[in-house]
Amino acid sequence: MPRPLIATYRLQLGGGFGFAQAAQRLPYLKKLGISHLYLSPALPADEVGLTKLFVIRQALALRTQRPDLFDEHAAYLPLKVTGERADAVVAFARVSKNAGCAAVIVTRWLGPEWGNTAVLLPEGEFHSHLDEQRGLRRSVDLATLFERLPIALLSSPGR
Repeated sequence: MPRPLIATYRLQLGGGFGFAQAAQRLPYLKKLGISHLYLSPALPADEVGLTKLFVIRQALALRTQRPDLFDEHAAYLPLKVTGERADAVVAFARVSKNAGCAAVIVTRWLGPEWGNTAVLLPEGEFHSHLDEQRGLRRSVDLATLFERLPIALLSSPGR
């Protein structure tokens, strides 16, 4: 039986802070009452961090273009992920009555093939803000979404 979720803590691996260093911090985090850890998604390494900056820029641009998706009236919607690697993904959407929908799908860890794993998107036609994918509907294979990056930022138009 899984332990109850009490408090989470995010770790960012890289630059001299790896699994060994994270393991050394576990007793301290346990004393603080942390019950679960999670890792930020690992982006492909590049010398100056351009991939991470690109993702941040695209997310901020979407937030600027579609503020209704991110205000207090927009709903948070966990997205269903199916298939053999469903536990390796976090997926959610922000939905607004008039502004459409934005969805984020992130790998929890990098790994082998995605097999039959897919995310079920809300109604509508989605396009990616991180690559050239367009016309994505309902059930989308993660192998398709994560072809270039281990994260997807999608949106559908508003009414």
